[in-house]
Amino acid sequence: MLLYEDETIIRLFPPLRACWALRGAQAVVPISGRNAKRTLFGVLNPRTGHRILMHAEHCRQGDFQAYLCLLRHCYPGRRIWLLLDEAPCRTAILSRVLAVQLNIVFVRLPKQCSELNGMDQLWKELKGDLAADRQFRNIAEAVDYAEQWVLRLTNNQALQKAGVFSKSPLGGPGPFGTAGFGGSRAWANPELELAFAYVPNLCSLGISMPVKRS
Repeated sequence: MLLYEDETIIRLFPPLRACWALRGAQAVVPISGRNAKRTLFGVLNPRTGHRILMHAEHCRQGDFQAYLCLLRHCYPGRRIWLLLDEAPCRTAILSRVLAVQLNIVFVRLPKQCSELNGMDQLWKELKGDLAADRQFRNIAEAVDYAEQWVLRLTNNQALQKAGVFSKSPLGGPGPFGTAGFGGSRAWANPELELAFAYVPNLCSLGISMPVKRS
């Protein structure tokens, strides 16, 4: 199965995107020298809209490896194709070794192509709400709000906000239809075909594509 994976940083004092102020008056934005933060890991299934989240104190390789174990626990017995970028926690040797042991394949995104990752688009929708005219009492409350915001979406809402239904490189109804990415039977692995359909730029990176032989 193919999953979009990405993480975002939740801050107690997020970058302010919107607030109320008197017309003609400069808005006053109090700041603090301390800013608690947490990392929120997440995946999105582009076929079903199912999401799995995990928060951690940091974004280190140990945290990412714990999240890989969580994914394997939630999706037992199936190979997982994980679409992700090249953050240090993912390129670490121990992370790659663990992925092999868990039967998880990393499908690397080209650099500076976050728009191809549906989970990244979902985080942007979250941040637009999280950082608008709202302040939480503590970081735990902020993380809980962020998790509930993502998990309370219906599957269709999650896919829509992630851009899966758009006519962008992410795909949409077309790639799942009879035209056939992920189901044309021309590939040895339909999930890998789906990954390449969503990320056409990967084909220019020299990755070999397993084709079914007659």
